[in-house]
Amino acid sequence: MQKFTFTTKEKIFLILSLLVLIMLFASSSMTYHQQEMRPGFIHRYLGWLENIVGNFNIYYGGRWHDAATDGGQAGMTQFVVRKLAHFSSYFALVG
Repeated sequence: MQKFTFTTKEKIFLILSLLVLIMLFASSSMTYHQQEMRPGFIHRYLGWLENIVGNFNIYYGGRWHDAATDGGQAGMTQFVVRKLAHFSSYFALVG
């Protein structure tokens, strides 16, 4: 019987896939309010992104999302970060 081994690239992909699955499992067991990022956190760690996406207008889920409707620039940044997290996790699992 032949011994089965993973290449280094396959090991890295497997570890990253498992991390994504763990993060998906943990975040899916939390409510939206438990996952909510605070404006101070967003301003401190994602201030550069807050300045960029704070002026976006995005049509999603049958309504427009912008800083005025999503609780300011921090709310809009949280919306974009959450959507990017969904996209990147699905992309990583397919990938």
